[in-house]
Amino acid sequence: MFFDNIHKFKNNVAFFLDHSNKVYFSDILNISNKFQKIVNRRSLTILIADNSLESLCGYISLLRSNNVVMLLDSSIKDKDLQFIINKFLPKFVFCSRANLKKLPKDYFNLEHTFQNYSLMKSKKENLYKINDQLMILISTSGSIGEPKFVKLSLNNIMVNTQSIISYLSLKSFDRAITTMPLSYSYGFSIINTHLYCGGSIVPNNFSLVDRNFWELYSKSKPTNINGVPFFYEMINKIGVEKILKHKPRFITQAGGKIKKEIFRKIASKCLENKISFYLMYGQTEAGPRISYHKVKKSDLNEPNITIGKPIPEGKLFLRDNNNLLIKNKNVKGNIIYEGKNIFGGYAKSCLDLSSFDNKTELKTG
Repeated sequence: MFFDNIHKFKNNVAFFLDHSNKVYFSDILNISNKFQKIVNRRSLTILIADNSLESLCGYISLLRSNNVVMLLDSSIKDKDLQFIINKFLPKFVFCSRANLKKLPKDYFNLEHTFQNYSLMKSKKENLYKINDQLMILISTSGSIGEPKFVKLSLNNIMVNTQSIISYLSLKSFDRAITTMPLSYSYGFSIINTHLYCGGSIVPNNFSLVDRNFWELYSKSKPTNINGVPFFYEMINKIGVEKILKHKPRFITQAGGKIKKEIFRKIASKCLENKISFYLMYGQTEAGPRISYHKVKKSDLNEPNITIGKPIPEGKLFLRDNNNLLIKNKNVKGNIIYEGKNIFGGYAKSCLDLSSFDNKTELKTG
C-alpha cells in the first residue's frame, strides 16, 4: 500500500509544528497501527480534510490500512456533505469536531478519537462493491454541487509521486509548508511526494496575510514553496523578497496560468538568488501532474509561458480535430497526455466504485 515505505524513515521528522513540537515517522506508524485495528479494510472513508496534524495523520493511516479515501474540504457546506453521504454511503467519516454537526443525525456512531478529530462509523450495512484498484476519490473542482469524483489507483499515485520526486530531486531533508488544501490535487501531491521520500511537511492553515503564517515560515525554513497563480499574486503584493528570504531550494507553480508580469518578476528574483523555479501543468485526472519546466534566463523574454516537457514515464503530443497525430511544428492542436498516472473514470455514486477503467490516454481539453 501507499506509505508502506515510511518505516525506513522512522527517525525522520514528518511534521514540523514548531521548534519544540515535531512529529516523527515513528509516531505516525504508531497512530497508523491503531487505525488499522479499527477501520475495516477496503472501506470507503470520507476524510473531511484540513492541513492539521490530525487530518494528515488520518490520511496516511487510512491509506496504509488499505482503505478508499474520499477527500473533501473542511469548508464543505452541510447540504453538500449530506448529499454526498446519501449518494456514496461511506462506511466511515473522519473529521474535526467542528464538522461533526454537519453529518446526518443518527447515521453514525463514534468509533475512535484522535485529538480534535473523530472517526465515525455508519450504522448501516453497505452492500456495494469496491474495485480492488481504487484508492482515492478527489473532486475535480473546489465546489462540489452535483458530486463528481476522479477515481485514482495506487499505481496512478505511485507513478506520479515517483516521477515528481525524480525531476525535483526531492530528498529526505526537503520540507514544504502547506499553502493549499489536502483535498485539492496539487496540495495532495505535495504531501504525497514529500512524505514518500522521507521529507517533512509544515501543516499550515493560515493565509499569507496572517502574521502566524510568516512566523511559522520563519521557524520552519521550508526548502521549497509551492503555489497557484493567486498565491504568487499575493506574494507579488507582499514582496517577493519576503518568501525568498530563507533561500528555499526551489519554488513551483501550477493550478493555472500565471500572469506574465508576475512570472517575470518572480523568475528574475529566483534566478538572481540561484533558486530553481519550476512551472508545471497538470490535471486531477492525471494524479495530478503532467509536465514541468525549469525556468531559465531566456524565458524572461519569451512572449508565451511554456508548460514544459512531460514528467518521467509520460508522453505529450498533439492531435487535430479529426484525432490525427500532428507532426509538424507551430500547428494548433489538442494536447493529449499518455502515462500510467491517468485516472480510472469518474464516480457520481457508490455504484461507480465497482469499476476502474485503465485509460492509456488523457484528452486534456
